[in-house]
Amino acid sequence: ASEVFRSYQGQLDKKEDCLAPVFLCDPSRPDKTFPIYGQCGDAVEIAPYRLKSSSDDSRFIEQEENYFFWAREAASPRPWFWIPEAFVLNPDAKNKALRMLEPQELRLQAFAALGHGAQGIHYYTYRSGAGTHAGFQESPHLMEAIKTLNAEVKHLQPFLESAFPASIKTVGHPDRGARVYTLWSGEKGVLVIVRNLDYVTDKRENELGAKPRFQSRPKRKVLVTVRKPAWLTVKMVVDPLDAKRSAFPYRIEGDKIVFEIRDLELVKVAWIENVTPHSDVQNLQTPNQ
Repeated sequence: ASEVFRSYQGQLDKKEDCLAPVFLCDPSRPDKTFPIYGQCGDAVEIAPYRLKSSSDDSRFIEQEENYFFWAREAASPRPWFWIPEAFVLNPDAKNKALRMLEPQELRLQAFAALGHGAQGIHYYTYRSGAGTHAGFQESPHLMEAIKTLNAEVKHLQPFLESAFPASIKTVGHPDRGARVYTLWSGEKGVLVIVRNLDYVTDKRENELGAKPRFQSRPKRKVLVTVRKPAWLTVKMVVDPLDAKRSAFPYRIEGDKIVFEIRDLELVKVAWIENVTPHSDVQNLQTPNQ
């Protein structure tokens, strides 16, 4: 397999701006499989298919996130990409998938992937009427959600393009609390993603989203504590996805930045902006000094 891949990679190397990714689809043990193949290509693409294949469909989103962790570990220092599952299998198939992702589930998974440093989200676009498969275009609910999500990711691109996952932690109960992803965006600042873990769902049929299975339990307040890196002087803490860039009141407690997220339904994003990026490198010593 490695010889075949190297031959394919050699052909792509002759083209400019072209990656030769390793595609890892639906393995049962990402902790065993991903490290074997993660360094074979220029990047890693994963399609975990946890909605269809998870052992606990009520927490398939969290199982999907486990695959994000192993994708990042296996690919490093190369980039990795996430492919959301799209198809609905023929109802007569033995291993059938009864529904597609719902918009809220896609959103939770997408921001979890970004929190783990994913460099892109790729979508399946199966042809309409293929019989056993269907792309996202078969679900109007998902198509609208994808448009919104893509616009938000594009808006966050200046923060994400140099982002490095520095910390991932759970606040409160592991099934009813929130998960906080902290990413250092070079010298520009710190991006914080807060994801609600309190929801109910299952994989039962939903009539292409007309009868949703997912329901979140919004949180009135989440107290977020982020370690303040030595290079950061906080200028402001704002919501970068809000048109008015609403500010989050914050306080500094030693080497910690503390602020509150209110009315957390699915995901909230906070941008901790640095006062003065240290772009002047004239005073830095060279390795020979």
